Amino acid sequence: MRSSRNGLEVLTSLSLGRGVLYVVRCGTDVLLLAESKEGISLLRRYPGDVWEKFDEAEPENSDPH
Repeated sequence: MRSSRNGLEVLTSLSLGRGVLYVVRCGTDVLLLAESKEGISLLRRYPGDVWEKFDEAEPENSDPH
């Protein structure tokens, strides 16, 4: 899902059995959301500038194998 800088963009998702974790850009913020049979929960909100610093610190391929 792609959108403008002011819209929504799903950056990644991870299926975890009966639930799914989503990392979603919402405007300039990045949200960590959990979906389960009970609904969707906000786990964490990162301001855009904090997320960019975290993203820059993560190596492109962190798998050592």
